[in-house]
Amino acid sequence: MQSACCEELISCSLASADKVCHLGSACTSCHAWTQFIEYLTSNVCAVLVSNFGGSTSALLSVDGGRLAGRLKLDALYPVAGHKRCLDTQNGYEFLYPSRWLSDQRLYRRYAERVERQASLDPPPAARSANSRSVAEPTAAYGPPGSTGEENLSVVVAPIAGGFKIENLGGPRQAAERFLSTTVAPEGSGRTADLIDAYERRDESGELYYTLEYTVQSPNFFRHNLSVYAARNGLLYTLNGQCQNSRWPQLQADMRVAAESFRVSAPKSSIPGWGSQP
Repeated sequence: MQSACCEELISCSLASADKVCHLGSACTSCHAWTQFIEYLTSNVCAVLVSNFGGSTSALLSVDGGRLAGRLKLDALYPVAGHKRCLDTQNGYEFLYPSRWLSDQRLYRRYAERVERQASLDPPPAARSANSRSVAEPTAAYGPPGSTGEENLSVVVAPIAGGFKIENLGGPRQAAERFLSTTVAPEGSGRTADLIDAYERRDESGELYYTLEYTVQSPNFFRHNLSVYAARNGLLYTLNGQCQNSRWPQLQADMRVAAESFRVSAPKSSIPGWGSQP
């Protein structure tokens, strides 16, 4: 099936051919030309839509993926080694390595959760709303065949209305509090070291805190890069993690994900429900 842009291209081509000669269907040369244009544009569009041989990805990568990013075409095709996770239901997006796969188990759990929360059954017959944590990831991506040690994930959780990320203090103050109370509290057997903490704003002025830190325990030594934002009574957390020894190989992809993370108005009234590409 041809896309709207392909149909427009054919129409423009036919109109151009018609201007060459005014004999209409009596001109066999013009008729052959229009047939050729139809054949050419139809096949070109088919190649682009199917991304045959990576042709569409290569074309969209010519400008570094800027046009694809503005049009969100990188949610459909890999561009410059990345694809876009575009979750309009929860209101966020970010880039992840195109070779990584999404965790479909999360999607199935969301479907169950939405059905549970929207159920019309009496409370005793309905499943407990606490059987799954609201703070489950809404999206998760990792290398094929991995154990989950290397991944990018997003958590969307409800917070008090009117909360702003700056309520936590500056980025470093918020990071130190987070590490000491959540990541490595006293008695947990874990230690955390803050590497960097900074803030940025996107094109719409939305504020984000980015934290880079390591977490060590007797069983693991991880490197994390996390981004936090608050909007519409929801707290968004993008987290990238891997073994500390793997950070030199993965940090470029992790930083692309962190810098591309954006939040917007969610379409869903149930936090944590969305769709993964």
